[in-house]
Amino acid sequence: MDLRGFLEKLREEGQLASVQGEVDWNLQAGALCSMSNRIGGPAIHFARVKGYPDCALAGSLFTGPGNIPERREKPWTRHALALELDGGTGYEEFMGQLLQRTGAPLPPTVLSKGACKDSILAGKDADILKFPIPFLHEGDGGRYGTSGVVIVKDPDSTWQSWGFHRWMVVDGQRLTGPFPPWDGLGIIHQK
Repeated sequence: MDLRGFLEKLREEGQLASVQGEVDWNLQAGALCSMSNRIGGPAIHFARVKGYPDCALAGSLFTGPGNIPERREKPWTRHALALELDGGTGYEEFMGQLLQRTGAPLPPTVLSKGACKDSILAGKDADILKFPIPFLHEGDGGRYGTSGVVIVKDPDSTWQSWGFHRWMVVDGQRLTGPFPPWDGLGIIHQK
């Protein structure tokens, strides 16, 4: 399932709030997502982002209901929906599916055209600041991406490190983040 399909599934399941008014990437989007997380609320899709007329922003896509017993959702409900499982899937079945799929990954599909290639920025045009990366909290060192999958290829082999890492924008062409020496990303960084 691609991101557009996932957002639609969240909408169908009542797990996505859409904000049509303009939201500021600088603190406001992060504050709204934080408040939604605190009350066990939905993921949020911001249709209009200040200074980014051609971009939307989504947050809290994989958060859960927290410790709110009267909610039917489980902490893994949105993860289950992303895996095209029922949102009410029990923990054992969810983990079984996750382990099964991790053990038998699907090979990538290589396309010459498609939604994933609608906007390609390369060379000097490759500028992450063309996207509304949010400034989340007052006092942060910069604009952060959180829970984003970072995929890095080992320079000496075909091995790749895939993981959820928090990263910060240094400038339009550079990101920074923690590279612990025991982590795959850290091992590749040391090379």
